[in-house]
Amino acid sequence: LYSDDVGRMCFNPAKNWQLQWYGGVGTKSQHKLSLEPLDSNLFSWSGTLIGIADYPSDHPIVVKINSNTGTALFVG
Repeated sequence: LYSDDVGRMCFNPAKNWQLQWYGGVGTKSQHKLSLEPLDSNLFSWSGTLIGIADYPSDHPIVVKINSNTGTALFVG
């Protein structure tokens, strides 16, 4: 299942957040960062975001940006 000839794997940020990868199902962890930009008028975040090829590391792999619409944006 992990070769180019067999199966297809999808590593999009939303699935990485929801699956038990990088620290549990849908929870924040060292590798998952959840941001609430609407909690502050002057919101910003600065940091290092790594790809799955650089795991394990001390930096997040996927960032969830919450909104007040019930829809989140996942970056990874």
